[in-house]
Amino acid sequence: MEQTYLLLEEKMECFWSLPAVLIDRVLKFSALSFCLLIAGIFTGLQTGSAGFVAWSAGLGLFGMLKACRMGTRFLKHQYEMVEGVVIRVQGRHRPGRFYKVTIKEMGGGEINLLLEKGCRVLPGEKYRFYFNSSKTALTGMDDLDGILQVDSFYGLERLKKEGEA
Repeated sequence: MEQTYLLLEEKMECFWSLPAVLIDRVLKFSALSFCLLIAGIFTGLQTGSAGFVAWSAGLGLFGMLKACRMGTRFLKHQYEMVEGVVIRVQGRHRPGRFYKVTIKEMGGGEINLLLEKGCRVLPGEKYRFYFNSSKTALTGMDDLDGILQVDSFYGLERLKKEGEA
């Protein structure tokens, strides 16, 4: 029993040492899944619908399993990180779900990213972006592949410039 406790304590220390963006994603997904599970079962029992209870339980448990897999992936460092200064933002005001951001990496190279319009970045600011490392090309067209890669973007964090408090 003590070995299990020590192993769990070690895993939790590793989890809390992850970037805050990744911890936030796992915790929010877990909380949402738990709320879906509890609210769905309660509503299904109140209405007497066994099918509603079953679907709610299935979706809630599936969400919790996905959150556990995501946390395990993060603990094994199976994610990519892109860090750099945003030099160009294109398509923010066009119709659609995504816009294109050009990042200048510290090594001097440039990378184009497709971000959802809910993620706001400012040109001239330094950011760190987190992505799923198992991204595979689906069609060979960068823009279309970026749109088809559902759930591959984990989040971003704004980094402070030197001399900024």
